[in-house]
Amino acid sequence: MSSSIPGSDSSPSSIPTSSSSSGSSVSGPVLPVEQHIAAAAPAPVPVLLNPISSRRMHPRMSHLSWGHKHKQQQQQQQAPEKPAHPFSSMPPMYSLPPHDDSQRCQHTGICDGDYSCGPDGLGCVTSAKQRQEHVRKAISWSWEGYRKYAWGSDEVDVINHTPKAWFNLGLTIVDSLDTLIIAGLNEEYQQARHWVANQLEFKDGSKVQFFEVNIRILGGLLSAYYLSGGDDMYLQKAEMLADRLMVSFNTTSGMPSPFATFGNAAARAATPITDVKTNVAEAGTLSMEFTTIGRLLGRQDMSDAGMRFWQVLAGSRNFSGLYCMGLHTKDASCTDPKMTIGSAADSMYEYMLKQWVLSGGTQQLPLALYNSSMQGVRKHLVRHIWDGNVEMSFVSEATISQASGVINPTNDRFEHLTCFAGGMFVLGKLHNISTTTAPEDFDDITLGARIGRACYELYHQAPSGLAPDSVHYNNKAGGNLPSSVSQRRSAARKLAATAAATATAASAPAASTRQLLADTAPASQAAPSTQPASALAAAAAASNSTPPRIIASWNQLSKADFLRPEAIETLFYLWRASGDQIYREWGWNMFRAFERYCRVESGGYATVADVNLVPPKLAPKMESFWLAETLKYFYLLFEDDPALLPLDQWVFNTEAHPLPVWGSPADVQAMQQLKQRQQAAALEKQRLEANQAASQEGQHASSVPPLQQAVQIRRAL
Repeated sequence: MSSSIPGSDSSPSSIPTSSSSSGSSVSGPVLPVEQHIAAAAPAPVPVLLNPISSRRMHPRMSHLSWGHKHKQQQQQQQAPEKPAHPFSSMPPMYSLPPHDDSQRCQHTGICDGDYSCGPDGLGCVTSAKQRQEHVRKAISWSWEGYRKYAWGSDEVDVINHTPKAWFNLGLTIVDSLDTLIIAGLNEEYQQARHWVANQLEFKDGSKVQFFEVNIRILGGLLSAYYLSGGDDMYLQKAEMLADRLMVSFNTTSGMPSPFATFGNAAARAATPITDVKTNVAEAGTLSMEFTTIGRLLGRQDMSDAGMRFWQVLAGSRNFSGLYCMGLHTKDASCTDPKMTIGSAADSMYEYMLKQWVLSGGTQQLPLALYNSSMQGVRKHLVRHIWDGNVEMSFVSEATISQASGVINPTNDRFEHLTCFAGGMFVLGKLHNISTTTAPEDFDDITLGARIGRACYELYHQAPSGLAPDSVHYNNKAGGNLPSSVSQRRSAARKLAATAAATATAASAPAASTRQLLADTAPASQAAPSTQPASALAAAAAASNSTPPRIIASWNQLSKADFLRPEAIETLFYLWRASGDQIYREWGWNMFRAFERYCRVESGGYATVADVNLVPPKLAPKMESFWLAETLKYFYLLFEDDPALLPLDQWVFNTEAHPLPVWGSPADVQAMQQLKQRQQAAALEKQRLEANQAASQEGQHASSVPPLQQAVQIRRAL
């Protein structure tokens, strides 16, 4: 196979750098809209060029998202230009292999280091701009599938061509707004905006999940407000929604209830909420959205509601900085002793860091919680492993004994959802946050890269190139995988003893290192795969290294791929931090698998039921986060312009909706614009009141007898 492109380094592991060529500038065919939408839709907004990168963009974004040239020149005069990749001087951690022997390469022909066109014709696409253009077309095609078969509904069944209802809030439309703006898909954006302006309603009596509606709808409206340059319609809709969600905070502790029932303001204010069990993700993923809307509207009640959870959490019991996955809204008492940063917990830990970043470093409580929690994550949940080829890390789970306070590892389960943690550690490092506590700890960006590698391997080692949703890792030394260095050394010594005991079987054939299990197979039934004794001996020989290598392999627990964003999210952060091209190469090969197997010819992309089949069996649903998150991060991974949503000025909520950091140019301009509008409204109010008073005075004057009017005039003179 060819492992280099013409004109590049002939080394098998050479990676093509991004070309300055922009490639084609096609956004896909203009798609028809239903007649009743098209008839009322405003004329398409003309495409402008970004003065910084000459990229297509929505015109209102030129002054908010990337800044005026004048603003850029002022910043250049005031301070030295920041590097596009702050950690570009770090030595690369990973390289492409001279030969890709992965499951994906064998079954699909999508191979690392191979730049022949391949069966999908995409292997020879090497320019970042050309790759980005393919992602833009995927965004447009996803929108087409939703628009044709589920317009106005929450989500779409792309196989059976039917809409799927959840909250009846046009979820995919609102969730996609900022992606359409960022990708410069102006026709599609106009369709979305028109629906939001004319159809999005929050009807009294509607019962919704607080968490989902907050991150997707409220977050999407707020992001669209900023990226559109301050379109008032989005802020008005966001206020309507936030006002209706405020009822969820009427619990004993002030933590939000998992559900909200829309109603009028008086009823909401007077309605106490029955305290119930919740989880830390549902209760703790709201501060970014509510402090942002509170800041924009001058609504201290909303800002206070957004920060209340952190105050409750700080006063509740923790275990090495970790919190029970399940809490009760009455008093934050533990209802589920599981410790995880996966499902039902993930975004709470994410928002600890991101709330501090969003506030421009002014809100210290979330950061203190983050630092404490990440020490617990490092000590009890992170697993450092070697698969026989590369070293990497993943985040697992544990349980707490509330009586003793002892944290016990339950199993070495690895969820795709936890892949966000790699990007989280990198974001912290970009803001000079370090969570290391010992000299032997990996620094945050290194740990983020190791997690990113483990997440990439989920795709790389699946026959279809699509990732299983969860796996179980097996420790070759037996027992649970160690987390601390001392535990790893002990396990390595045990592995050495195992290797010595099995030395006579060194020539025995190796079994598959990745046994395939049914979705519901428990970890206890995941028979550990075997390695030849020679491999065990090689691993054991590294037992005295620092840190010692722990060899492990995984078995699938869930064979489904839900088009999730967390792995590509971490690759995006790693690319922004380091500029290492390998993250783009990994991301591109991930995208190729999505494009080859998930794209539906009639429009849209489908989830996958079994990633082991080639081609895989498809499931019908296209999740809204595919457009909101996954494709957005793919698009941004191949963006060469560092001024597009810089990470020191913007922070993404857990649904990948970017919000401006307080004090950043976009935030300052938005606040100034609002102040000017408020002043103009106040002046208009004064004018109307003056006119009304004058009118009343005129009516009064006309009722005075003529002789008395003459007397009044003479007195006035």
